[in-house]
Amino acid sequence: MHVSLLNEVSMLMFMKPEKIVSKGIPMHARRIHTPLGKKYSIPYGKKNQYILSVDRANLNRELLTAAEKYSNTKLYFGHKLIECNAELGTLIIKSSRSGQLPLEVTYDLIVGCDGAFSTVRKQFMRQTRFNYSHEYIPHGYMELTIPPRDGDFAMEPNYLHIWPRNTFMMIALPNMVITHGHGSVGLGWSLWG
Repeated sequence: MHVSLLNEVSMLMFMKPEKIVSKGIPMHARRIHTPLGKKYSIPYGKKNQYILSVDRANLNRELLTAAEKYSNTKLYFGHKLIECNAELGTLIIKSSRSGQLPLEVTYDLIVGCDGAFSTVRKQFMRQTRFNYSHEYIPHGYMELTIPPRDGDFAMEPNYLHIWPRNTFMMIALPNMVITHGHGSVGLGWSLWG
């Protein structure tokens, strides 16, 4: 997330951007790894411009903490969405605890970020004249971890590392996980052939 955008979002949500930025790792360029083992860099912008690699768990924690500060916000954990009626502005949710009756809540705004098999999306699709299309790409994704080397990053930390190949690509992002210097590696490859 660009730092100025993070500042705007932070101001809206009573969140201090330094809580995210201070734990992020600036990436000034893409670091391309060729099949022959050579490396070259493509900057993200002008000098001193960068994108920030942030720990998703920390970002989620900070956003939830900021959201809790709004008196008109209610967060439900351990509940399953049963029904969403956008026209009436209601949700029916059920607690994962046995014996609990479903609960109907009213909302002004719903943010559906419940993943690929979204219940929110399915509910919206039941509305008349709701256009939706779903197309699978021919690639899969796998996340790997590169452990630190001698207590430090195994690769240069201020880059988004990219290994482009003909039909697939691997990328590596630095992050500050429990053990200093871990990196996450995303591998996208063809599922067919």
